[in-house]
Amino acid sequence: MLLFSVSGDCHDIGKNIFGSFARSAGFDVVDIGTDVSLFHAMDAIETVKPDIIGLSGMQQETIYEMRAVNCELIKRGIRDNFRIIIGGAVIDEKAGQIVGADFATKDVTLGVEKCKLWMLEKSAEKNIRK
Repeated sequence: MLLFSVSGDCHDIGKNIFGSFARSAGFDVVDIGTDVSLFHAMDAIETVKPDIIGLSGMQQETIYEMRAVNCELIKRGIRDNFRIIIGGAVIDEKAGQIVGADFATKDVTLGVEKCKLWMLEKSAEKNIRK
């Protein structure tokens, strides 16, 4: 799992709590910090190749930075390789739709549970292909 706060956002408390909960649930979490530019995000995604990308933002404007990440993944033809979860003070279902996220929540526990479900689904898909 790759976590970061998008460009223009220096907040990290919620991201850090989510990352801690995810680690406790058994996820390998790579946190690349706050105010992460689109270029840096794409570089990290290409390097880490995570199953899940977690984006954090506390301000309304960050929704559009999150959308830029999703759009860049689509542009590169790799969006289907990842699940995107978003969180933060301004995040709700509408924000999730704007971003194109797979899941949007302010609830850390619910977010980690969703990520666990995604990994179970991925494991089941691999077993079916065998």
